[in-house]
Amino acid sequence: MDRIKNRKTSNRLLLMAIIISIILIAIVLLINGIRTSHAKLLYSQYAGERWGAGDIPYSEISVFYNKDSSITENDIKSVRTKINKKLYEDSFLKDKSDTRVWIDGYSGQTVRNVRKDGTTLEVNVYAVGGDFFLIHPIPLASGSYPDLESPDVNQILLDEYTAWNLFGGNNIAGMKVWIGERIFTVTGVVRVDDAAVSLQAYGNRNSVYVPINALNNNKENEAENVLASCYEAVVPNSIRNYGLNTVAEAVGITFESDEEKDKKRSFLDFGGIEIVENTGRYDVSSLYNRFKNQKYINMKTNDIVYPYWENIARYEEAKGIRTLKVILGLLIIPMITLVCGFIWLFNRRGVAAKPFILLKDKVDTAIEDRKERNYEKLLEAGQEESQPQTGLNESEKEE
Repeated sequence: MDRIKNRKTSNRLLLMAIIISIILIAIVLLINGIRTSHAKLLYSQYAGERWGAGDIPYSEISVFYNKDSSITENDIKSVRTKINKKLYEDSFLKDKSDTRVWIDGYSGQTVRNVRKDGTTLEVNVYAVGGDFFLIHPIPLASGSYPDLESPDVNQILLDEYTAWNLFGGNNIAGMKVWIGERIFTVTGVVRVDDAAVSLQAYGNRNSVYVPINALNNNKENEAENVLASCYEAVVPNSIRNYGLNTVAEAVGITFESDEEKDKKRSFLDFGGIEIVENTGRYDVSSLYNRFKNQKYINMKTNDIVYPYWENIARYEEAKGIRTLKVILGLLIIPMITLVCGFIWLFNRRGVAAKPFILLKDKVDTAIEDRKERNYEKLLEAGQEESQPQTGLNESEKEE
């Protein structure tokens, strides 16, 4: 009687654990869905998915430089040549193809005064080039992006704070502003995300975007030229790490082996250049790899200053790691329930043992069949040896 009661009690406990596990798994799926949806709002991190809509997957790679390692437009031309050569060798690029196989963009940052009539503002100036606005499709409040391929480089894109301070509105395309002694035509106004983390990363200064050539053709004062501190490329990634290795090789980065890292005192020292693969950055596997080195995540041994979009991406990455901790904690009970369920099946029903019994029977049958075949081969070999030889070999014939 007691045995029957104990069995009923264990069945009830297992059923309750299963119900709780189902609820926890549903919560995990909900939390992970919210995490994923928040990450996808970071449009600058998903250029690889937007560009690689076909059969070939793409990867977005960002390279950040410190002040001493910043690169010129000639350096960027050299990087492009190396990437083109690699893609051509691997049959991604053809000689006379009109289709663009990959894109890239670059940017540098400086502080300048922008004025209109008697109003002057100190702003962050993002000097951009290449396909910057394809990689960073910043939401527009009005107008359009500057045409970075146009010979007219005196174009400017204002954020909405700058537009309101200078003009009192957003519909200002075609208006003029001054940076130093140069006149720029406003092409449009971009929105500023009012989320707390975005405002923290954006900083206290307003921002404007201009073609990098507009600030770098001042031959009278070359000290004011702006160098690129961020280079980004969206390249094919047909196999794991292909895009990352292609860009790394083009910019002169050599990845160290685990043995080489172990010999160094610190693996956090990246020098004046750092490379990041944005595509897949918020996948569970990527977050888990970051989670393993979380104790070092806030340590930094270089003087690279990240642009605001990278700072937002790193904040979201850290938040994703915290969410992953919660998910792993919630999955403890379902995992224990799964183990207990298997034990219950073995002990009470023998259901879980059936696949293993069938597998054992198959293995035993295969072994017996192999023994029989070997025995038959031995019998055949013995019969051949017992038969008399009817012929003579060459040496016997000579004798």
